[in-house]
Amino acid sequence: AATSLYPVCRAWMRNEPSNIDQAPRERSPTPPPPPSADSPTPDEEDREDIYALPPPTPFEGEKCPRIPVVPPAVLEGLDFDQQGTNNTPPAMLLSNHMVRWWEVRKSWKKAAQQNEKRYENSMTILQEMFEDS
Repeated sequence: AATSLYPVCRAWMRNEPSNIDQAPRERSPTPPPPPSADSPTPDEEDREDIYALPPPTPFEGEKCPRIPVVPPAVLEGLDFDQQGTNNTPPAMLLSNHMVRWWEVRKSWKKAAQQNEKRYENSMTILQEMFEDS
């Protein structure tokens, strides 16, 4: 039986490597809810109960959609031809790195937005449930 890493680490930190109380327990499936005794309102009769959300749409390509294509590093104003000397001012290094990491952050946010589009069906269902309540 596979054990998740978190309980193992907790037992190790407590110096209790054989502590089995931290191990996850098998869970039984959730039974369907019993029929309600009171009569449903007309609005509730039209609405069907939802017990699971649809899976996300499959992504195209071989690569995980959560990881973006990171823009290549472009270092401007740096002189790498001089050997043994370090003539690049720290402010220029910092500005080059800041510009690059702004682009990296933008690419991660864009990839997250693209990945979340795969879950549009689930979000629509959740929003309808929230608005109906």
